[in-house]
Amino acid sequence: GEEIARKLKTGIRDETQLTASVGVASSMLVAKIASDMRKPDGLVVVPPGTEEDFLAPLPVRRLWGVGPKMEEALAKLGVVTIGDLAAIAPARLERRLGTHGFDLQRLARGEDERDVVAEGAEAKSLGQEHTYSRDTADPDRLRATLLQIADAVAGRLRAHGLRARTVTLKYRDEDFHTTTHARTLDEATDSGNALFRVA
Repeated sequence: GEEIARKLKTGIRDETQLTASVGVASSMLVAKIASDMRKPDGLVVVPPGTEEDFLAPLPVRRLWGVGPKMEEALAKLGVVTIGDLAAIAPARLERRLGTHGFDLQRLARGEDERDVVAEGAEAKSLGQEHTYSRDTADPDRLRATLLQIADAVAGRLRAHGLRARTVTLKYRDEDFHTTTHARTLDEATDSGNALFRVA
């Protein structure tokens, strides 16, 4: 990884006379944060297994999904650094943030399983997620949210001139158990109603 990073920096400098900061890590999140550490011409390598130690002293605001309001909510729990977030009891975090706290805590530990996708690469899927501020089992509320999500995805499909054949629904409950179901349609669609019916 470090060798590739050095070649990238050299290639950018040779072709454009510009500097570039590069982060090398086992996940996209940690590599992005590492690349921000020594701008404008840095190279930061985070060896596998050291992600949590690297992130721990940094302000929690460095994490994706932590803006001013989230930072304020976390501060009320005594969470100021990424290390504080990684260490807080999950139940405390869940009471304050719902299931979104679970995702943030995983990021605080350097766990980020998303694939890197080059710009311009053809999208294989479009998705939409929703996290309730308070957990709910109200079927009417869940159904209304599902309709909004289906409409949002359909709108994005139409905006990109795309149609989809497979609908996947992922549901995470209050204990963070995740269930995923998928169904493939006979014909591709960009209709929110069609996506909603299948979901």
